[in-house]
Amino acid sequence: MKHRRGRKHSRWARDDAQIGEKNVKGDYLPQVQFDAMSKPFKELLPELTLADCEGATANKQAFYRCMSNDDNHVMACAQQHRL
Repeated sequence: MKHRRGRKHSRWARDDAQIGEKNVKGDYLPQVQFDAMSKPFKELLPELTLADCEGATANKQAFYRCMSNDDNHVMACAQQHRL
């Protein structure tokens, strides 16, 4: 499956993590809560590559299709497609 947005979504995923870190530094989000929320995200992020997208099948392919919608978030798509 060709996916032109794979790199863009990987960048956005990193941006989301940086926003979370800023929220912790600004005292909007407790560090403990951020750590709990970010663990699955940090485990998934290294897998999100263009090569992975191009070779994706089944749930992984559905995940990348979910991510092709600019309104979707990486962790919401991951949960929906059980990654």
